[in-house]
Amino acid sequence: MREITMKASLYIPLIALAVATMTAHAQPIERIGAACPPGYYRSGAYCMPGAGYKNPAIPKAGYTCPPGHYQNGKYCIKRER
Repeated sequence: MREITMKASLYIPLIALAVATMTAHAQPIERIGAACPPGYYRSGAYCMPGAGYKNPAIPKAGYTCPPGHYQNGKYCIKRER
């Protein structure tokens, strides 16, 4: 019985982490100009992420994107790992 409890205490956090990772998704962002970043669609003044799209975009500030992002028009898109 103790062995089952020990295994459960190891697997439950791993399952919780996997579920949290799978449910992480991109958030709507304010639209800049006429275009939205790849994987997003226009909805009024916002760009909404498409179903299942997980690479978050942020508005580009300045000339370069932050580390771990690439430039696409007026947005910076997070790189996949």
